[in-house]
Parts: sequence; C-alpha cells; structure tokens
Amino acid sequence: MGWSGLLALWRKDVLSFWLSPLWWVVAAVFLALTGWYYLAVVASFQAPDLRFLLDHMVVLLLFVVPALTMRLWAEEQQRGTAELLLTSPITLNQAVLAKFLAVLTLLTVLLLVTGIYPAVTAAYGAVEWPTLLVGYLGVWLVAATFAAAGLLASTLSDSQVIAAVAGFGILLALYMLDWAAGSVGGTTGDVLRAASVWENLSDFINGVLDTRRLVYFLSLITGFLFLAVRNVERRTWAA
Repeated sequence: MGWSGLLALWRKDVLSFWLSPLWWVVAAVFLALTGWYYLAVVASFQAPDLRFLLDHMVVLLLFVVPALTMRLWAEEQQRGTAELLLTSPITLNQAVLAKFLAVLTLLTVLLLVTGIYPAVTAAYGAVEWPTLLVGYLGVWLVAATFAAAGLLASTLSDSQVIAAVAGFGILLALYMLDWAAGSVGGTTGDVLRAASVWENLSDFINGVLDTRRLVYFLSLITGFLFLAVRNVERRTWAA
C-alpha cells in the first residue's frame, strides 16, 4: 500500500474535517477575528503595516490549532480504530505523517483565505510583497510547528479535551519562552530566547529569510512528529 495508503488516510482525514461542524466553526471564528483586526487596527493606518496582522494570526493559532489537532489520534483511540489503523498496510510513521499533513492542509487553506487582506490593501496603496510573503512563510512554519505539537498532545490521552488542553499548554510555552528569557537574562535567557517561537518568527515577519530560522522550525516539526510516533508505539506495547 505504501505511500498510496498515506494519501488515502490524508484524504480521509481532510474530508472528515471538512464535513465536521468543528472545522467550520473554527474557520469562521479565525477569519472573523482576523477580519475584525484588519479593519479595526491595520486598515485604520494611512500606511497599513500588515506585519501587525501576521502577529495577530499567530496569537489566534494558539487557540485554533489545539481545537483541530485534539481529535487526530485521541478520536481514533476513543472509537477503537487506532488498532485497526496500526494493523493496516500503512506504517505508523506514514499514519502520523498523514494526520499531520491533513491538519496542515486545513491551516494552509485558512492562511490562503487571509490573502484577501493584502489584496485589498494593494488596491488602495503599496504592499511590500517580498517582505509580506516571507512573513507568511514564517506564519505557515509556526502553524506547521503548532500542528506537530498538537498531534503529539493528541497521542497523550484518549480524551480530546485533555489533548486540547495539553496542546494549548505546549504551544503557549513555546510562545512565551521569549518573555521568560527577558525575565531570566544571562546565558539562560539567551538559550530560552533562541528556543522561542516568537524570537525565530520575528525575522520572517520583518522580511528576513534566515536559514537558521528555517532549521529551527523544521527541527521542531520533526522532533514533535518523532515523539508522537514513539508515544503511540509506547502506548501500543503497554496495552
């Protein structure tokens, strides 16, 4: 079955989300809040700075992503279909990757829809497209990182509520490391700042494409997915 199995599971999960009221509620809230912020804050400036909107979207992702990822594996455990999935021709690595790509696909759709705001801005003024596109890449990498962390949280419990709370806690910790670094200072502060999502996102928001920042996000994504696979294996053997 191989990679065709991965695509089949990805398609099934995307369709499952698409038919779920949860997805439409989450999408509506995200787009309504970004739209309100654009009109109330960004568009109120004579020279709109869309970097404010990107910052705002990252904050919203702290809440949106756990709401979507909580069901990824916890729901399989609740329904008793996790064992069936693990005994199918698809490997565990492919199953975890398929679920990660499914939620990342939905998050990508949300970010693409927000492209209407720079398009509107461009109709009435100048938009620094290279800077904005690099900023969007940074937000997309944050969304991917959050999705991987949320998937890990979903493997920790059969309860979707617990998975959502755990996921939010992980994301909030990643986001607030920069604040903690400012309070601690010294070498410890430098280490915390280097590990902060916000610190590594800031260059993207300012239009700076730094390979070290790319490596940071890709390493976090890979690490969270690796831990998710190991945790599923551990729970399977424990059962």
